[in-house]
Amino acid sequence: MNQFAKLLTIALGISFVSVLLIFVFVWDRQTLGLILGMRVEYIIGALLLHLLSFVIWGLRTVSMSKAIGYELGFIEALEIVSSSVFLASITPSSAGGEPLRIHLLCRKDMPPGKATAVVFTERLLDAVFILAASPAAVYFLRSSMNDTGLDILLMAGVVTMLAAIFLMIYSIKRPGNVVNVIHLSSCTFSRLTGKTRFLKSLPHRIEEEIGHFSECSHTFIQEGRRGLFWSMVFTIIFWILEFSLIPVLLLGLGSEPFFLYAFATQVLLFILLIVPATPGSSGIAEFGATTLFSAFVPAYMLGVLIIIWRAFTFYINLLLGGLLSFKILHDSDLMGEILNRQ
Repeated sequence: MNQFAKLLTIALGISFVSVLLIFVFVWDRQTLGLILGMRVEYIIGALLLHLLSFVIWGLRTVSMSKAIGYELGFIEALEIVSSSVFLASITPSSAGGEPLRIHLLCRKDMPPGKATAVVFTERLLDAVFILAASPAAVYFLRSSMNDTGLDILLMAGVVTMLAAIFLMIYSIKRPGNVVNVIHLSSCTFSRLTGKTRFLKSLPHRIEEEIGHFSECSHTFIQEGRRGLFWSMVFTIIFWILEFSLIPVLLLGLGSEPFFLYAFATQVLLFILLIVPATPGSSGIAEFGATTLFSAFVPAYMLGVLIIIWRAFTFYINLLLGGLLSFKILHDSDLMGEILNRQ
């Protein structure tokens, strides 16, 4: 739990300082009037959109589980995906959410390899959607993309995403080769650290679970195509809901919604957040959003917009996910173990 507390403190600290610096930097005499004149109904509407995205995410998990022959209740799926956002919010690239979702699916009697396939395929669908949308986003924003540092971060995000997709596809096509690579890596790790017990049961377990993962992935492609199709539909709806937050918040601040700009910049922002630089992408999210949103949002409005948007997508995720995580798990050691893997 020391690692858990450390990551939570770092994530909150970086995010708070980043938001404070942005707010101070862009403060203007118009900002106070903007805050006093906010239309609360739009702010509440944006919050409801964000919460609705969890419902769609839960439906996607139900659909994918059903596609491989496992019946998962909607409420169970909703609890699983909602609880995972806590660890996702305090680990680089949101990587902590996946192990927790896999664990919770296993508690519903799903084999680890198949649970891994469900969770990784969800991640793959997200990546496919973002990569498919990114050329249009870059083309639309080409006149605003004149920041070299931002270009480097975007390229790093694309490379990371493509590498993850390649590894997942390769593990489906050549599971034996992946097993060999992991065996070699674990042997090297054992020699360097002296943790020989690490290898006692690992080889057979890895081979078995990668076999489950490969088998389950083939099931998605061959027999679960209908479930995979609906999962992609839910993925598209999920991102439309998430990307609609900024336009709705802009309406609440008395501005034009700038739908195309808002959607395009958030596609690029998500690519930035893939870079495993800070816990929960704190700092990167705030400053990246400020840089990208400044293309269509007035400076005096930026600070307020970033604070509300980050409150929904980060702080509420921490609160909601944290409450559900501890309610479901009742096992702080497991959370610590997951965090120690990051």
